Amino acid sequence: FDGFAQWSGTSFATPVAAGLVAALMTSERERDPRTAGARLLADATHRTDVRGAKVRALRPPTWRPVPVTAPALPA
Repeated sequence: FDGFAQWSGTSFATPVAAGLVAALMTSERERDPRTAGARLLADATHRTDVRGAKVRALRPPTWRPVPVTAPALPA
């Protein structure tokens, strides 16, 4: 594989979202996962573009953007 690629989907998003809900349920002693999930979305400050619409994005507080540099092209 050469070049750049972007992947998205539930294979990665589901365990991350479940972990965020579980962490909130543990720290806040919330018993209902639906309530915890709704609270996470209501408190989300990050936005992302999905098919032209700006939507709330769940991002773990420890995640930081990583700069990406293009690899040098072969001579």
